[in-house]
Amino acid sequence: MIRILPVQSALWLGLVLLLSACARPPLPLPEAASRARQQAVWQRHQQIDSLQALATVRSERAGKRWRSTQALHVQRPGRIRLEVFRLLGQPVLDLAVDGAFMEVCVPSQQACYNGLSSRERIDRFTGVPLAAPDLVALLLGQLPRAVVALGKPRWQADGLWWLTADGPRYRVVLSDSALERIECYQGEQLLYQVDYSAPDAADGFPRRIVMLMPDRQLRLELKLEEVRLNPALPAALFRLQVPSGSELLPLELLQ
Repeated sequence: MIRILPVQSALWLGLVLLLSACARPPLPLPEAASRARQQAVWQRHQQIDSLQALATVRSERAGKRWRSTQALHVQRPGRIRLEVFRLLGQPVLDLAVDGAFMEVCVPSQQACYNGLSSRERIDRFTGVPLAAPDLVALLLGQLPRAVVALGKPRWQADGLWWLTADGPRYRVVLSDSALERIECYQGEQLLYQVDYSAPDAADGFPRRIVMLMPDRQLRLELKLEEVRLNPALPAALFRLQVPSGSELLPLELLQ
């Protein structure tokens, strides 16, 4: 058996005291009044059903970078319309997702494609590997409806957590005046993080949204202008009209 000499004992005690002094005390829960204000911020976002905006989009993935201007239209639970333009205004892509149905028009190919929507196809055209309802929810500053309906909210010192029985865990970070972040974890692994900033003084909605996906080396930034909250968006907006002279093909043929 190894015996610790008195001098060594003093050194060990000093080390323990030093580590104890450096340890951070646990953060207190927000006071009831602050939680009530944060809950009001969260409820304000839950009342948004649709969004229209002009977005400057910067994407970086595995070292490759893109930039575009997009006319953005989203509507809960799973409708997305993206009109993508080059910097000088030439149309590059027109994408519509209506639930399980997807349409894409590519002017340079004089072709339009349609078929079933999927995470992989949404990833291909938006750079974000999420199902349409999840992507719509994040753009609106919300959690997916199934998470809100089935998850159990719990206030903790580091935010509002939504815990689901078998799926991911979500953390919502709120200040007394704005939504700041949504995080999604599978176990201890961070799947994605969405930061919201530059809230408008009039409506409180963020004008800058940044999504990070560490395992995919993805960073996506949207700067929003000409924002309209809860506009009436007709169903026809999420169905594309095939331009004259363009061919309609199955989505599987899009190279």
